[in-house]
Amino acid sequence: MRPPSSLPELIPGNKIEPLTEASETYAVLEAEIRRARHTIHMAYWTVDPTMPLVERKAGNPRLSWDDLLADALQRGVSVRLILSDFDPVAANDLHEAAWTSYRDFMAIRDRLAETEGARLALQCVLHEASVGTLTNLLAAQPLSRKLLKRTVAMLNGMLAEGRREAALARFGAMPGLWDLLAFDGDRLRIRPMPLPAIHPGSYHEKICVIDGETAFLGGLDIEQKRYDTPAHQARDAWHDIACRVEGPVVPTIERHFRERWNMHLPAFRRRTARARVPEGVAPLPVGDVASLAIDGAVTLGAGAGPVPAVLVRTQSGARRSPFALGPRAHLQEIAEAYEDLVMAAERFVYIETQFFRSLEMAGWLAARGRQCPDLQVIMVLPLVPERISVGGEPNAATKHGQYLQRQAVAQVRAALGDRFGLFTLIRNGPAPDRVVPEARLYGSDEIYVHAKTMVVDDRAAVIGSANLNGRSFFTDTESALIWRHEELARRLRERLWSEHFVLNTGDWRDDMLGHWRSIAEANAGRAPGQRQGFVVPLPDAYVGLYAKRSRLVPDRLV
Repeated sequence: MRPPSSLPELIPGNKIEPLTEASETYAVLEAEIRRARHTIHMAYWTVDPTMPLVERKAGNPRLSWDDLLADALQRGVSVRLILSDFDPVAANDLHEAAWTSYRDFMAIRDRLAETEGARLALQCVLHEASVGTLTNLLAAQPLSRKLLKRTVAMLNGMLAEGRREAALARFGAMPGLWDLLAFDGDRLRIRPMPLPAIHPGSYHEKICVIDGETAFLGGLDIEQKRYDTPAHQARDAWHDIACRVEGPVVPTIERHFRERWNMHLPAFRRRTARARVPEGVAPLPVGDVASLAIDGAVTLGAGAGPVPAVLVRTQSGARRSPFALGPRAHLQEIAEAYEDLVMAAERFVYIETQFFRSLEMAGWLAARGRQCPDLQVIMVLPLVPERISVGGEPNAATKHGQYLQRQAVAQVRAALGDRFGLFTLIRNGPAPDRVVPEARLYGSDEIYVHAKTMVVDDRAAVIGSANLNGRSFFTDTESALIWRHEELARRLRERLWSEHFVLNTGDWRDDMLGHWRSIAEANAGRAPGQRQGFVVPLPDAYVGLYAKRSRLVPDRLV
């Protein structure tokens, strides 16, 4: 018998509006921010303040997210934003992007009146967990030094070409390297000291709470490359999902943000205070990063709709061991929620996920499939991981993740047989010449599946930031909304399917997998432009593309 669930109870009385694709999500989010009266609290993996607004796409050539938030500040709204930072050596590209956004956001403050700019506060925060001291010295140092040399060579190349201003601007967005490099004015060199331990975790959730009354949550960050419509004609086709929430579950999301804000403050203050600014680099601007009240400031709101819902999270912290390879899990609510929902499934489980690398999730699906001989599982994955689809080199973590995905798919397929269907999305048109071969299929290019959602039996659903992998279940900070409401769960499923197939799927109540398989297989045999929507089977060759097991990469870090 399974142990009783430790999940928080569902809170009744909520209104939940699923939002598909960035075109809808950004438009609704922008409208709510324009209506904000008191507070805007945001925590994202990445936010680009220069991203054009949907209004701009509709004809206004100037408006961007920095204009949207500047307008809120001028109206008297307090804006607080948590940006995710990344290991400055192992993930320097993400580290630079995070601090570039930080500087861009702080520039908003500088061009406003003092009282208006003072309402903006940011933190750019690095996950506290790092590999252990001995693990760092024995295993991570050679890789770290190799990666750091690559970054230094890039910056020195810019300096040698006479692009000093551009090089210093980029170096200025890498504060995590300032203590590691010496700069004589013409060239950077690595200081003769052991490199710091790698920080493998990240703050991956994507939430926004407005006035403590309306919340947004899901898998969609605020970045130009993620913008797409249901027609999937953007330069980089992208499928994602989020939701807008009202009701008594919103204060729990607001409280979660406030707890995170206060938790990060001491480390952020220490980091910015002791930053050794290199010659020629602008100091880091720091606003008023005061703590937020929690006790008595967040109370359950009135009912807004009929849906029982609950916020579930993944959180981890530092592991105090010299041999640590990753953090210690504190909250595993998302993994527990997925297990509970899957083990209660009777008719079908529908999943969209960026990664299927969790052998735990595979085990739950396989076990429930053996228990319920009529259970069908339909899963939609991207054709290839993002690192491969943009022409990047698959590293050891990507290869190990693909190995785990191949194992997970094989486990579910062995238990369910033809009751398991694995699919992907491709554009209904020819692939542009610029698309790498790995991201092509049947003459078209992929629609990158970044959604993180699940519907079970048209009774319960999940929308959140967590993928089905070890990082999302045990390592990274993640958030998801779980609800039980038959009409809303069914509407979500039917909307997703209708968009994927570009037809009405409302009468698909029996043998759902049969409908999927019939159209997907027919699409695989049709030329680009002649398909019914975007769904095709995901070939086995892509499930584990570049798969290679690594004894050094923990399952919980991919």
